[in-house]
Amino acid sequence: MKWVLAIVLFFLTQTGAGALAAEQDRPLANVSIGDKWGYIDKNGEFVIQPRFDFTSHFHEGLAAVEIDGKWGYIDQTGEFVIQPRFDLLSSYQFHEGLAAVRIDGKFGYIDKTGDFVIKPQFDDTGGFQEGLAAVSIGGKWGYINRTDKFIIQPQFDDAYDFQEGLARVLIGGKWGYIDKTGKIIIQPQFERAGIFR
Repeated sequence: MKWVLAIVLFFLTQTGAGALAAEQDRPLANVSIGDKWGYIDKNGEFVIQPRFDFTSHFHEGLAAVEIDGKWGYIDQTGEFVIQPRFDLLSSYQFHEGLAAVRIDGKFGYIDKTGDFVIKPQFDDTGGFQEGLAAVSIGGKWGYINRTDKFIIQPQFDDAYDFQEGLARVLIGGKWGYIDKTGKIIIQPQFERAGIFR
């Protein structure tokens, strides 16, 4: 009997459920007609009709959209997963399951249900990368983890996400790179600096 159930489950995952998952992961491009934005597929067909004031591209299954000055998130069918209620979004995307959003002048992080995981308290934020997010408080940047604990205290004039174990930081008008403990690995000496890829 167990093998019959296993075959049925396998069949369902390879047909209906698998097709639904593939449909949800199709590549879509955000485009505008007039002053409204929507999404097309690779054939140029509208999958989501233009009805938004502004849009971002899909990342981690969701896209940020703006309506009447408020931001929310839709899925690839165009349905709101998170209703528009935020003043601004930091990067417009979910990173590692969290997105930075601003409400009442402060940034915090929400999960994919729209619930705050890290309460709004920051002046500015970056996205989570490699388990840490750059956040600004009181004019200085540091890094927090997903439990809202500062791993690297605010001390930098500017800071960006970690890539390949390093993050670029601005100290005294020059860019350098730190590791995940906050140790300077490449001394600040550059006018501009990119990410490692």
